[in-house]
Amino acid sequence: MVRTELVQLADVERRRKPCGDADGHFLLALQSGEESRKEMIAACREISAKPSNELTVIGVPQLRQDPRLGRELVALELVRSSRPELDGDGVARREISARMAAVSADLEEEFRVAFTDADWFVSGEPVKLPNGASLSQLASNLADLRFSDAPKIQSELINRQRPSTNTQAGVRDLMKAMVASPEKEFVGIEGFPVERGCTVRSSRAGLHRDLGDGRFGFGKPSSRSTIGKTFKAVWMQPTPCFPPNETRSRSRACTSYGRHLHSLRLGLMPILAFAFIMANRHRFAIYVEGKFQADISDYMVDILLQDQALISLRRSTWMLSAAPCSKA
Repeated sequence: MVRTELVQLADVERRRKPCGDADGHFLLALQSGEESRKEMIAACREISAKPSNELTVIGVPQLRQDPRLGRELVALELVRSSRPELDGDGVARREISARMAAVSADLEEEFRVAFTDADWFVSGEPVKLPNGASLSQLASNLADLRFSDAPKIQSELINRQRPSTNTQAGVRDLMKAMVASPEKEFVGIEGFPVERGCTVRSSRAGLHRDLGDGRFGFGKPSSRSTIGKTFKAVWMQPTPCFPPNETRSRSRACTSYGRHLHSLRLGLMPILAFAFIMANRHRFAIYVEGKFQADISDYMVDILLQDQALISLRRSTWMLSAAPCSKA
């Protein structure tokens, strides 16, 4: 998701970081005072060149914005909300509402043109809208470049920031089935409920697959699968957190790794994090709220769905020598 926002030039740098769940930010700079367009372009280009973990696009409109429409809209709203004599005059109220609607439409068109015709900058370099394309097409193209390592998630149910209640229930059932029957195809889920669809997609990526002896298990994404290859970067994301020479006493929280690096949706995070835990259960000791867990249980599922930061992993070399693990 990409946010668009109008800001004064003086506030551009302060507002660079996207708010909430946004993966990117389009900022259209308006004059703070009497700056020339050349000065505005130089300032916005310099600000956009500063390092940032977020995808931020800063633009300067082609024409100086006329403030009269905005002032008229504010004045009309003030009249409508503060004049008690309008309470008994339905005709006047309708006239004011009609005028506000007309001014709002004119403002919307003015800003639509401003966004479309603006000069945009990313990382200090100018970017252009493709011929005949909209701002959303530019956002899509930039996202493809910025998040080129993002996995392909072919599910609109879980590939969301806030999945529906039914989907969340299905995710909970899926993760509990991952605990109960990891050795079975589709983790023992029969029929075609929501959770079965998630297991099918996990199978296509190779996260849960036949280990070759009739048993199924969790492992790293399959290099033989086109979809599996797209999961490689995000799957390896936790590994650098545990260098080979790191002491065993250090633990790392199982937080939403890859969130901004790969533009992952929060609906997917619990499933992917738990699949990683299941595939590496013999490589890491698992702690829930700071307490060591000898086994993976439904309790861990409930905690992970509530807050991933309460689950932490600690490298455990003795567990590696004590038990075999799937290829992860």
